Amino acid sequence: VDGHAIYQAGGADTRFTLNNSSITGGSTGIEVRAGNLSVNNCTITGGKDFNVSANGNGTTTDGAGIAIAQHTTKQPINVVVNGGTISGKYALYESNPQNNDADAISQVKLSIAGGTFAGDVYSQDIDGFITGGTFSSKPDARYIASGYEAVGSDTYTVQRISSSTPAPAPTTETTTTTNPDGTTTT
Repeated sequence: VDGHAIYQAGGADTRFTLNNSSITGGSTGIEVRAGNLSVNNCTITGGKDFNVSANGNGTTTDGAGIAIAQHTTKQPINVVVNGGTISGKYALYESNPQNNDADAISQVKLSIAGGTFAGDVYSQDIDGFITGGTFSSKPDARYIASGYEAVGSDTYTVQRISSSTPAPAPTTETTTTTNPDGTTTT
């Protein structure tokens, strides 16, 4: 497909669940403007030429594996990525090109629980949505959920922060022993 492989702009009840699928768009793999998208072990590929522009009746984002941009209808969006390989100039790009108000944008939800992301991940409006996955570039700390961290150098894996038991504090007590000859040792 030369443009967008999937353009999802239905109502709030629109639901796409993609399992073990391969989706390639010359521009963007999937753009979600309203409704629900669940991605489970899919390969989703977008182009490398990036652009975002407002559009009240069509697509807004080029160059993303998955683009999320709430429509002027201000319908809720919920995108969940559980696994797969997502790639593009931006593997995932969430923005508000329509300049919808804060109440409308608060209805946009995003969760990355796993997958491989080849390309940057960006979100204009959502924080704390990554709890797993491997990333070609380190995700911004504000995108990583509380209790998780990105580790690595060339690629970064988001994982739960390990809670290790701290070592006991060194003791400052001293013991005095009386030797058989009457002297003491401390």
